Amino acid sequence: MANAPDAEQIPVSARSRSRGSTYISALRVPLLLAFALAAAVTGYYLLYVAQVRDYLIGRNVRLLSTFAAQLERTIESDRDVLTNLRVEFEKERKQDMEGKKENIFAEKEEASKFIPILRTADVHEKGELADVKPNLDMQFTERRFQSRWDVYGDSSSPREEKLYFEVSLWELARPILRDKANGESFDLLLVAARDGRVLFQTPAGPVRIFNINQLTDSAAAGQDSKTAGQDSAAAGKKFSALARSSGLVDVVLSGTDYKLFTQPCCSAVTEHSATAKDDSVGWVLCGLTAKRRLTAASLPVPFTALGILFPLLLLAVLSWPFVKLSLIGDTQRVSAYDAALVGICGLLGSALITVLVLDLFGTTVLQGRLDGQLKQFANDIRERVDQEITAASKQLDRLDAAVAANRLPSLEKVPDLAGHLTDDELKDYPFFESFSLMGEKGRQQRKMSVGSFVTPLVSVARRAYFRTLHRATSAAASTATRTRDGHPPST
Repeated sequence: MANAPDAEQIPVSARSRSRGSTYISALRVPLLLAFALAAAVTGYYLLYVAQVRDYLIGRNVRLLSTFAAQLERTIESDRDVLTNLRVEFEKERKQDMEGKKENIFAEKEEASKFIPILRTADVHEKGELADVKPNLDMQFTERRFQSRWDVYGDSSSPREEKLYFEVSLWELARPILRDKANGESFDLLLVAARDGRVLFQTPAGPVRIFNINQLTDSAAAGQDSKTAGQDSAAAGKKFSALARSSGLVDVVLSGTDYKLFTQPCCSAVTEHSATAKDDSVGWVLCGLTAKRRLTAASLPVPFTALGILFPLLLLAVLSWPFVKLSLIGDTQRVSAYDAALVGICGLLGSALITVLVLDLFGTTVLQGRLDGQLKQFANDIRERVDQEITAASKQLDRLDAAVAANRLPSLEKVPDLAGHLTDDELKDYPFFESFSLMGEKGRQQRKMSVGSFVTPLVSVARRAYFRTLHRATSAAASTATRTRDGHPPST
């Protein structure tokens, strides 16, 4: 029986190959696990990037819809305010035909201290316009194309007003959109007509655009002029279609790829003396976002993933001496360096695990404390709101009693209300600015102010608290509104 060869009789190359095979066989499972983990992390990252990109696009769509709703509500609010002021101006006009212009301008100048829209609004007579409808309430003007956009009121009832207000479109859109194109969501915001004319553009934009129809589709970039011209016309048709609903299209602007978001808005405005009827109603709010910005915003790794991956990678590095020790061959010696490395890595690994456990425990405890503080804060807000409502209700009762006792002047407008009442009658809620009495249809009949100027009497029929008062008399008592038998409601 042949004896097994001694280690000295085995060639060096054979021993090296044997040790290499042993290492490869031992590392096969860890390498497979590492490759599987890397593939899983890469797949998750790619999926995460796609989800973040979709979220950013959806966020921009929602933001643009919110901006459009703000524009519409601002137009509606301005129309209500200016329409109510026009009633006051019409009274001045009828009372003093000779000095009507001077009185109107003086009233407007005084009211503009409290109503910002009046600072830039001009008062005109409808007779100065051609082809004007009787129910014209206000008109927006823009300088670039010298276009005018009318806002009409209810046409079912006869209108005898001879005045209308002219407001700059720039002054309407600038306060709402100026700070929104800050590069975080949009690089540029536009208000365009449905035919593509740009009526307003945020001043901090990278370029100036006069007509959105001139934006070419990104697929046309780099093609010959004839094809590019055809694609430009196609892009114009595409914008006309986008102007009818929320849309998204890729465009090229000054050689840079952009995402163009569109949102129809402001259907209450109509271009004055427009030739194209379909393109004359409403505007289109547009937002441009550079593609590279969307890509850059979607690439960063989330902090939660880093908080998980970094400790795992650190533990993997610290576990390497143990893997090496488990894979050491029979002919290899364990040096003092290996023993020291195992001890140090074991100590660091234990410390890391301890820190992670303590961090998890501390985060849980802190989250519970923050939830408790937030709950207490919400309860404090609820209690203070209830106190405010109670105090305002008591103050309304006192003011109602003063009106019933005829202790206030019998005028439509009463300034310096504090001069007609005692401090005891104003102590319940000293934060109110005005007190008004409304009729059954929501028209203010009398108004009193603690200041020296009383704003014009307006109609509050469209306001939520007045509609609530009509829908449910019992529920209206919980709001800061009261009705008293024989007297109009007070607010």
